[in-house]
Amino acid sequence: MSEKFLTKTFFIIIAWLLLVNVLASVGLIPSWHIRRLINVGFEGNIPTWFSSILLAIAAYWAYKCSLVSNINIKERHKTVWKVLALLLILMSCDEIAQMHEHLGRVINKYFFNSIELASTWIVYLGIPIVLMLVIVAIQVYSALEKPNIAGKFLVIGFILYITGAFLLEATINLFNHETLEWLWRIENITEEIFEMTGVFLIVKGLYKYYKFSNRLNVNKIKTAEVI
Repeated sequence: MSEKFLTKTFFIIIAWLLLVNVLASVGLIPSWHIRRLINVGFEGNIPTWFSSILLAIAAYWAYKCSLVSNINIKERHKTVWKVLALLLILMSCDEIAQMHEHLGRVINKYFFNSIELASTWIVYLGIPIVLMLVIVAIQVYSALEKPNIAGKFLVIGFILYITGAFLLEATINLFNHETLEWLWRIENITEEIFEMTGVFLIVKGLYKYYKFSNRLNVNKIKTAEVI
């Protein structure tokens, strides 16, 4: 499957999800069942499945990057790609299983005497996760053999994902759903689209790095054979 085909397919799906959610938010999709199926703010529907698939694909390419047989690659760098792959596959599982939401409710119940998923859990789960993602992102960037377009995609992808998944999600409950419902809907859609676009760019960056490293490796082998 070509990069061009994947890029076009993912872009079309994300654009379609953005469009139908905007239409639903202004009342142009009256059926509750259809809104439930395509709403990016809900769980267990098409956007959730798509986000999980994107993260799983990113995990696959991160692992493929760790297997690129480059004679000059450091063992530490291979470990970085494997750690990224593991982190991405866990995030893929989380999209479906809602692990951080359930753990957040446990924290709220036993530490804050509340059964609601309030923003307080972000301090105990979100901040450590964000720090871990930032550290992994820095290590991934340092593992790139030389500056190339893959690094730009990865950096922008991580920034968009972290902004959507943590910054916007942490602040979304600050809005009153009744008096500021329109603003809440906008942030809800923006949050999820940022996440999807971020992972999409990470996939693109990983794929480009894999292809780049493969070409580099082939050239080194040919050079060694000539010598």
